[in-house]
Amino acid sequence: VVISEVYGGGLCTYQDAARFYSYRRDGATGRMATLIWITADR
Repeated sequence: VVISEVYGGGLCTYQDAARFYSYRRDGATGRMATLIWITADR
């Protein structure tokens, strides 16, 4: 994987409460999932 092709979009789960859950911000447990994939060159 080329590091220049890895990105996070500049989003912050702590600051964007309307879009994201954050344990650090809310202090309550919840569920979170992460998805990472590599596409094959064709």
